Amino acid sequence: MNTSEYGPLGERIRSRRKQLGMTQEELAEQSNLSVNYISKIERTQDQNISFDVLAKIAHSLNITIAEFIGKPPITPSNADIETVQERKLLTRLRQMDRESRDKAIDAILQLLDLQTPSKNNRGSRAGRPLGHDKGKKDNARK
Repeated sequence: MNTSEYGPLGERIRSRRKQLGMTQEELAEQSNLSVNYISKIERTQDQNISFDVLAKIAHSLNITIAEFIGKPPITPSNADIETVQERKLLTRLRQMDRESRDKAIDAILQLLDLQTPSKNNRGSRAGRPLGHDKGKKDNARK
């Protein structure tokens, strides 16, 4: 499991790590591996990597094992990203540590839920900015 038709696995790991703006230390910490082992994987062409280790690295780099050993591209192509804002958002999210990224994604999804009218909340806050009806609640209580 050391090479594919797209180059050595270690090079692909290093490339993905750098795309995300991660250091070897950050990858090692997130994948529960040593920095020395990450370094060895990235620089050794004929590296034997267990499935478990590859799974940990892939998870830390937010990619599937199939993408690592199979077919490129590892990241979305320009055609997949429609606007400059989308690209900026993806870039910023990729630069975050996993916990911060997960919190940011959750917050974005919550905002999108507020902006998307559903069958259950057509007459509610959906589609209105946060805090829009705050004054109405205060006036209703008086």
